This record gives sequence, structure tokens and C-alpha cells, in this order.
Amino acid sequence: MTTVNRRDFIPDVVWPFDTETDTYGSAVDRATAPEAWDAVVSADVPLVTQWDDGAHAGPEPGRIASSSASMPKAVATMVKAVGAAPGMRVLDVGTGTGYTAALLAEIVGPTGSVVSIEVDERLAETARDNLKRAGVKGVEVITGDGFRGWPAGAPYERIHVTCGMRVIPRQWVRQCEPGARIVMPWGTDYTPHDRLITLIVDDDGTASGRFGVGLSFMKMRAQRLRFDGHASYAPHGWMDSGRRSDSELTLSEARHVTKDEGAFAIGLRVPDCILATAEDDNGAVSIWLYSGRDRSVALAAFGPDTAPTIVQSGPRSLWDEVDEARGWWVARGQPEPERFGLTLRHEEERAWLDDPEGESWNPS
Repeated sequence: MTTVNRRDFIPDVVWPFDTETDTYGSAVDRATAPEAWDAVVSADVPLVTQWDDGAHAGPEPGRIASSSASMPKAVATMVKAVGAAPGMRVLDVGTGTGYTAALLAEIVGPTGSVVSIEVDERLAETARDNLKRAGVKGVEVITGDGFRGWPAGAPYERIHVTCGMRVIPRQWVRQCEPGARIVMPWGTDYTPHDRLITLIVDDDGTASGRFGVGLSFMKMRAQRLRFDGHASYAPHGWMDSGRRSDSELTLSEARHVTKDEGAFAIGLRVPDCILATAEDDNGAVSIWLYSGRDRSVALAAFGPDTAPTIVQSGPRSLWDEVDEARGWWVARGQPEPERFGLTLRHEEERAWLDDPEGESWNPS
């Protein structure tokens, strides 16, 4: 990272993340504000480089951030986890600006190779220009669907994925050598946050690994969360016909389902469930749950001094599922995300706690 200059890969117009407001601010243009541009490029913050798959124009943030220069600390974490070495063949999924491909090329050196694949044709072309201008050798940028990998460059010894994944393609495993390492941000639809996972490919074609630090990456375009808006799940009057139930949970216990560690475990245990929360000035929390497949919806409203209001509608009783998963997590000592892992065995995917050969289940 001291050898490859990040500035060579940052476009003239970027939208920096504001840590105080937890949002992206207005565009910073190098042409009109060179000092501000230099400051945000030097900072350890993510920079959006494209909104709405390139359809957005103007200085204000768009609707969906579709490409970025990740914060340097996250980049370093990912590249370190990959563990590339001189002479290795690496597949880089999600080229973006080309910066991480350049870092990988610096590591593998002239005896290695990096294939970087980008679904967006304009981004791929810009990355090629960035790499050429920076004098980076040994990177081939492919315009294509990273979900399919790139069999022409296989077998790979490392796969580095720079977009958040919800489904892991078996093609990646099949394109790896035994002992290869696949590193990616992975998560569930329950929350937008991901966890770093490192899968090791075995000689029998399986891949298994444990979760690591928390990360938040833009999702692979084909795996973006599809949420049609609250009203499509909970139309006016839905509570009148909903199923009402009671709960003995306290407000603090209910928060288990919304906080990072509990939410990660619940997302692994309750597939196709989307979480949204709201909290008022008095500390009351409303927990909304939605199922994209069948339009099930649930509301669990907990106040500091009142009995909870729980209403569920649709084929699934989402609150019951989430509450059961919370109980499972509590009964096992509230394990942190690093105690969970995933194993891919041919077409089967299993999540597990502590030991791949122990308690496991299908997370999807």
C-alpha cells in the first residue's frame, strides 16, 4: 500500500462518507476543490465513485451506491486475509477503480497473475486506464459477471471478492486449486452488514471457513436486496386482521434481535427475513420484520414500561421465528459472529457454530 498510489485510482469526483451523520455527503470535485479532494482521498473513509449503476448525475448522492473506493483499512484487512504471495494466480471479483487489483499484482509480482472481473463495462474500461497510467503490470481486466468467475484463467490459488455476497457461487470453488483461499464479505438479508469470511478449498471440492471482522460492502448487483417498500408488506389496516400474541421478553432482551452480534446469528437462523427498527424519544423500540418471498410481515413494539404489542400477518410468523432464533442464541451463551462459519459441499451450503462437524443448518 506504500508502493501503489491510491490517488492514481480515484476519479476526480467522489462522494465521501461522513462519519458524523453516517451518510454520504455532496460530491467533492478535484477541479474546483483540490484541497478538499486531497483531504478525503487521504482519509480512512469510503468514497463512492458511482451511483445508480452510472445513471445518476449531479453533486448530491444518488439512490444506490454502485461502486466505490473502499476505506483503506478495509482494503488492507481484505488483502491481508487473502494471503497472496509471489507467483500466485489470483481472481479479483469486482474491479471497481482497479486499486485492489493493483495491490494484488504488486504482491504476486511478475511471476504471478491477476484476473480482475467487473460487470460494469464503463468501470472496467476506467480501471484499465487507471492501471495503465499507474504502470501496473500483470493485471487482466475482464468485463463480465463475476458470479461466474473466469474459467479461462483457472485454476486460481486465491479469490478476492470486493462486493458483499448473499449466495456463494460453486463456480468459484471449482475454479480453485486444492488449498486455495476465497475471501469475501458475506451476510444475510436480515441486516445490510457483512462479515469477512475466508473459505479454504479442500481437495474433495468442499470449501469451509470461519467468519471474521465486520464489514459493509456494496452488494453484488444481482444480489441486491429487493424491498418494495413498507406499504407493500403492511397495507393500511393490516393490523386489524393480523395475528396478535404476547411476549415475556423485556425491552433489553428484545434488543438482542437488533444489535450486531445477535442480529448476525438470527440472520443465519431465519432466512429471507428483513429487519427494520425505529426508536422514539422515550426509548420505545418498534421492530419490523418482512419476508420478500411471501409478503409476511410482523411488528413487535417494546416500550420501557408497557407490555409489548406483537402483530404478525402472512404465511410466516416472522416474530416467532426471530424470537426462537434469539432463544437459541442466548441458550448457547450469545456466541459472537467469529464462532460461526460456512461450509460449501458441492451444491449444499451449511452454517455452523464452533465446529464444521458439529451443529449445522442450511442458512438459506
